[in-house]
Amino acid sequence: GFGSVYKGVLTDGTVSAIKRLEPTSKQGEREFRVEVDMLSRLHSPYLLGMIGYCADQDHRLLVYEYMPNGSLQEHLYSDGTSGNPPLLDWDTRMRIALDSARALEYLHELV
Repeated sequence: GFGSVYKGVLTDGTVSAIKRLEPTSKQGEREFRVEVDMLSRLHSPYLLGMIGYCADQDHRLLVYEYMPNGSLQEHLYSDGTSGNPPLLDWDTRMRIALDSARALEYLHELV
């Protein structure tokens, strides 16, 4: 995997999600650069936007828009118990599937 994700606040007050590439990660320098290049050119309502990145000495960070309601994984696999996101009804799950398909179509057709 890429590494850890942290919640951060930029100097302008923007709340962001910061992914840090672990030095032991299998993702190398070339893959990191390709990801930065691709994400900096992609703009779709179905994809999370990249705000910026850091590639300073041994540090490799990707800075994304923050998702205040948690990750998709947290919602899809929630059991609805206290402290977890509520269970998703099937209509909501179908809308998520459709939007995910639209994001994949964007990536495959337009990139």
